Formats: sequence, structure tokens, C-alpha cells
Amino acid sequence: RQACLPLLWVFEGREDSPVRWTVTHNPEYDIVVCTYAGRVTDDNFRKGTIRARQLAKTNNTTLFHIDDSKWEGGVSTLGLFDLPALFEELGFEGRSKGALILPSAGTKEAEDARFFETVCLNHDWRVKVFTDRQKAIHWLTARAPSNKSDAHEGS
Repeated sequence: RQACLPLLWVFEGREDSPVRWTVTHNPEYDIVVCTYAGRVTDDNFRKGTIRARQLAKTNNTTLFHIDDSKWEGGVSTLGLFDLPALFEELGFEGRSKGALILPSAGTKEAEDARFFETVCLNHDWRVKVFTDRQKAIHWLTARAPSNKSDAHEGS
């Protein structure tokens, strides 16, 4: 087994900025890992999505683990609504899967994550929200076709 590549935080603006995001490839599971922390803007999510697509193409994978557990909001509803159009624009494959780790339950950020899941499902993108990382990895790496009816089962 190869070890996961170390995380390299990308700082937006000043180095002491509370906005951090990173995109890496985990060769053990062959997944792209996107991590967002702090207050993240629409532009941060867009840049992270672009980098995730580039890394997925380089590593020939269609699996995405989005860790929003430390996300503190900042993305607009319209920004979340527009991300599936960006997926199409960037050439994400229809068989792509995204497992999204929720921030704290009961928060505005958790509600936003659920909204994003619904928007993606309505555009036929396989995205599922989880609170448990291991369940997310299991769902993400399972080779059986996804069933939209189990959209909230992983939480």
C-alpha cells in the first residue's frame, strides 16, 4: 500500500487567512480528497472543484471525498446551485461519485450540504452526505451501482 500524500494547505489571500482548502489524491482508495476549512467562498469552492477535476484526470479516478467537517460557511445558495453546471463544464464523468462529510449537524452549513446533495441528485450526479468517514469511504469505493433512494442513509 502507498501512503496518502501529505496535505498541502492552499491559503487564499494572506497566509494567516482562516480560509483553507486542499485537494490531494489518496492512492490507497484511488480517490480525490477535497478538504475545506474555515469560511469558504464561492470562488474557493470553484477553484477546489477545478483542481479536483485536474487531479482526477491525472489519476484516472472518478471518486471524490469532500471533507466539509471544518467548513464554516460562506458559500452562497446560488454558488451551491451552480456547481453541477460546473461539473458538466469541466467534463466530470457521469459515473463520478462524491461523498460529502457534513459539518456539525443542525448547523446552517449542514443544511447547505444537504441542499447541495439534493441539487446534485436532481442533476443526476451521485453525491451523498455522511457524518461518518468510514461509511463515506465504504459507499464511495463500493463498485455496485448507486441507488438514489438511499440518499440520506449514510448519515
